[in-house]
Amino acid sequence: MKSIPFFALLWLASTLAAPILVRRVGRSDDQAVDDETDDENDPDETLLALDLDTKRNLARVFSSDISRGELRAIFQRGIDLIDHNRRHLHGTRRSEESTALILGRALLQDPSFGVSSDECPQNETDSKCETPTMIGAPSLHEISIATMKKILELREKNRSHKAIKRYEQLNNEVVKLIKEARERGRPVSGRLIRRWFLELADSIGISREIFRASPTWLYKLKKNARIGSRAVTEDISRSERDSAYIIQRRIEEFCAAYEQRAHLYRRGLIINMDQTPISYEITNKRTLSFIGERDTGLAIDQRNKVTQSLTIVRPDRPC
Repeated sequence: MKSIPFFALLWLASTLAAPILVRRVGRSDDQAVDDETDDENDPDETLLALDLDTKRNLARVFSSDISRGELRAIFQRGIDLIDHNRRHLHGTRRSEESTALILGRALLQDPSFGVSSDECPQNETDSKCETPTMIGAPSLHEISIATMKKILELREKNRSHKAIKRYEQLNNEVVKLIKEARERGRPVSGRLIRRWFLELADSIGISREIFRASPTWLYKLKKNARIGSRAVTEDISRSERDSAYIIQRRIEEFCAAYEQRAHLYRRGLIINMDQTPISYEITNKRTLSFIGERDTGLAIDQRNKVTQSLTIVRPDRPC
């Protein structure tokens, strides 16, 4: 692939982006999104809005036609390489447009680049805008278009990998919660894991705009912790794990409550009825658990058949 001067690449990209940035001045975010969508839907309309000189420059530098969206992406990547402070921003539309305007003015040596006549303070000696600062021109580099495209493709993939490194402590806390839940026989799902992480992130002040616990993050977390979807091989009743003293204590609590309330009712209104099951617990057939475990158990609630005593009485007689 042919290598081109990086400065020339940015100059052409900024020239192409000039009508786009000027057209966006004074527009709402929704209109800007519509413009981007139209450009992506019509990739073949490459050089319709460009002047003849720009078309000749593009034909001379690039060996093949390049779409408006690709040039815009390369131009934005050039901004990222020059303005190192952009790495601390999180892609807000206003900051991207502001940085693009500054770079375009420096490359074209035109302070009025991307500024409307109402926003431009005129100088008394000439008709150009006055600008307090101008960034320096970038140094020359030899970088191919294929390399630029590869950088753009890998940028999104690297985000989730960097997040795993940055939030390693939170990941360990989430794995501990998974172990505790499985030791208690609780089912674990991907949605539950993501909710645990976001709750921990909120507790230490990490905004969900910075990290959203994406499906890619969840996949890598499960891979690193050796967690997979496993079929439930045995059901564990919680009532079997209750010790005898807990059952005896519940009996005593019921008898004490009966003695406290029995005097409030006539003896004929106190009746004994059988419990009638009205609903059943829906158990999971699969759960996320650790790969390699011998059995995958799931605890069943001791009230897996929810029961309800229905007592109907009248003021004069029970029925």
